[in-house]
Amino acid sequence: MENQLLQVINESGLDKTKAQVLLENFSSYFEIAADWENKARALTVTSIEQKAEMKMAREGRLFLKEKRVNIEKTRKMLKESALREGQTIDAIAKILTNLISPIEKDLEEKEKFAEIQEANRRAALRATREAEITIYAEFLPFGLDFGDMDEDSYRNVFNGAKLQYDARVEAIRKEEEARVAREKAEAEERERVRIENERLKAEAEKQRQQLERAEAEKRAIEEKARKEREERDSQEAKRLAEQERIQKEAHEEEERAKNAPDKDKLIQLSKSIKNLAMPEVATAEAKEIIYDTKQLLDGIVLLIENKAMEM
Repeated sequence: MENQLLQVINESGLDKTKAQVLLENFSSYFEIAADWENKARALTVTSIEQKAEMKMAREGRLFLKEKRVNIEKTRKMLKESALREGQTIDAIAKILTNLISPIEKDLEEKEKFAEIQEANRRAALRATREAEITIYAEFLPFGLDFGDMDEDSYRNVFNGAKLQYDARVEAIRKEEEARVAREKAEAEERERVRIENERLKAEAEKQRQQLERAEAEKRAIEEKARKEREERDSQEAKRLAEQERIQKEAHEEEERAKNAPDKDKLIQLSKSIKNLAMPEVATAEAKEIIYDTKQLLDGIVLLIENKAMEM
């Protein structure tokens, strides 16, 4: 460490007198820093029960703090002589400060080992509790320090927040159940109405089809009756027309016969007798009578024809 001091002084360009002053004012601090660096490295604190070690660390820290303060005072005093001297002093002081500060910090950590361990315990406890209770954060009072809170107090706060959270969750659950039940009932009612509408629609369609079939059957019956009536009327008209024609022809035939010459009338008479139909008979006697009648009629026909030809 002293070699660093000599190097800084030699590179500064200061005269020997000023360089000697710096050596006299600062060289002892290098020895102190080296000494306490070894002591601090040898001093180990791992338990809150090591009170002697923590006390030694405190004494060393305060001693080094005093030396560090003295170095600062010396720096300010010597720096006032000249700018270059001040720069050299700053460099030396910086070196010494960099040497002493880590040792001081190390000793402070050992001195305050119990406090640091307690702070770490509280920090760990705080982190654990915050992780546990974070889900209930909106129901917690503002500004609580879970690291400083005893277990009973923490449990009271935790249980109170949990009760509020559970109550809200239950309320939400019931509200959701009610909503689901309401929507289910509404859906069932819509389905019932839909089914009823379908049924009514089907019945209406069935009635419409039945009505259409009935009307079609009625029209078919009416059409059939109309055609039958027309057919009857047509047949009746034909019959009447045929009757009239026959009557007309008969009348005309009568007129022709009435006005015909006697010869024609006689010839027509012979034809009428010749075309006279004989009944079918079963007995031999009746058949003989029919035969005799035909012979007589043939004779009469022949007589009429001969006489008519002589006229």
